[in-house]
Amino acid sequence: MIRTLCLLYVCAIWLPGLGAAQILFDPAEGLEAWTERSAKGNTDYTLTDDALLATTDSSASIVERTVKLDMAKSPELSWRWRVDAQHQSADIRVKGKDDMAAALIFVFGRPSLVNRPKTLIYVWANDAVEQGEFIESPRSEKIQYVVLRAGEAPLGEWLMETRNLAEDFEAAFGHAPPSHVRRLCFFTDADQTGERATAYYGAVSASYSG
Repeated sequence: MIRTLCLLYVCAIWLPGLGAAQILFDPAEGLEAWTERSAKGNTDYTLTDDALLATTDSSASIVERTVKLDMAKSPELSWRWRVDAQHQSADIRVKGKDDMAAALIFVFGRPSLVNRPKTLIYVWANDAVEQGEFIESPRSEKIQYVVLRAGEAPLGEWLMETRNLAEDFEAAFGHAPPSHVRRLCFFTDADQTGERATAYYGAVSASYSG
């Protein structure tokens, strides 16, 4: 029975016409392909057996990697995450208070000194905002937040997410997305509030139909 289920799973992922999957983050593979970039100090990012653990009380840094997601195929994202400690006074709508307990960042293009690509950020926020909101970042109109979890989300519990990236981009920016996502980042920060936050990020994958 177990062998049959495994074969069905493999077929669902790899057989033409039944869909394909792209693994964007696998904790078992380590962080060799990832780079940490600091805005203020360094969030403590460490690997556990099955997740990336992020802890911060006054720092702000991201871990990022180059990816290539074909938006014409309308990828559906799946991942799990968990927040154990949340900022109490943060507010992602306000510059100077916009700390995030957990965030997955998708950059639609290659950043440079003269170009800031449009960016979609899935956020686990506190009760300053409501779950399901689309919010423009106070730092740039090219950055849009999707509030997946807010103050009512249970702390200390793993939650599973499934999102259509192309549909969320269009809902946030009002038009179809660029051809590809070029960068994925994890972000847990506390440089604005100085309050402690602890989050776990599990495996992240993108699936395609057709």
